Amino acid sequence: MSGVEALAKVKNDNPDLMLLDIMMPEMDGFEVLRQLREMPDHENMPVIMLTALHGQDDIIKAFNLGATDFIMKPFKYEDLVSRVNHHIKLASALRLIIRQRNELKESMEARDKMYSVIAHDLRSPIGTLKMLFNMLMMNITVEQVGQENVD
Repeated sequence: MSGVEALAKVKNDNPDLMLLDIMMPEMDGFEVLRQLREMPDHENMPVIMLTALHGQDDIIKAFNLGATDFIMKPFKYEDLVSRVNHHIKLASALRLIIRQRNELKESMEARDKMYSVIAHDLRSPIGTLKMLFNMLMMNITVEQVGQENVD
């Protein structure tokens, strides 16, 4: 019934989508939307503005604040349901992409750590072999081992 109530409900119930009117008591829908977009857990939540305001400036302001869609009253029930379903599917796909991106990032970090460990573990024996070969090269002659072995 009010913008303050809407924000409290979002914090408590964590909805998948919000239908938001612009003209409400205490706090208008624009301010609710602005505050909602500042909440880290709700910055990507779809918000459909549902309002009797028909001004182009209101539509632009809503989208600039982060509205996902804008429906003017009076509206057709089927249109509203269709848009709600569409935006819930898009939000679900976005959550999946974000989860997969985070998993990929974790996998890449684990891979990089493993490569670092492998590189470190390989340096010691290779360094030892290099030092041994250098010592051999300094202490043997071509006549002792043959040119093909020196090469």
